[in-house]
Amino acid sequence: RRSGCPYCANQKVGYGNDLATRHPELAAQWHPTRNNDLTPDQIPYGARRNVWWRCASGHEWRAMVFKRSAGSSCDQCKLTGVSEVELRAFAELSRVLVGH
Repeated sequence: RRSGCPYCANQKVGYGNDLATRHPELAAQWHPTRNNDLTPDQIPYGARRNVWWRCASGHEWRAMVFKRSAGSSCDQCKLTGVSEVELRAFAELSRVLVGH
């Protein structure tokens, strides 16, 4: 269903549709230096924009935000047998323990 609302259509960022709020486990994988000044709270979770990510294992790659929100993950970790659940659990524990 199409929406005339730019927030619902993921064209503008508002509280609740930003990546940091909607998917904190993905925000934890946001690359800290390769996205210029862009941060997870400044981009809609469904944005069709390629950004840099870094998984808990240290692998770096580019992927569209909406694809990550839909469940895509690190291709290298998929090959090593690390599940998405394990990656998310590690990212969440890291966030809680480190405080980021």
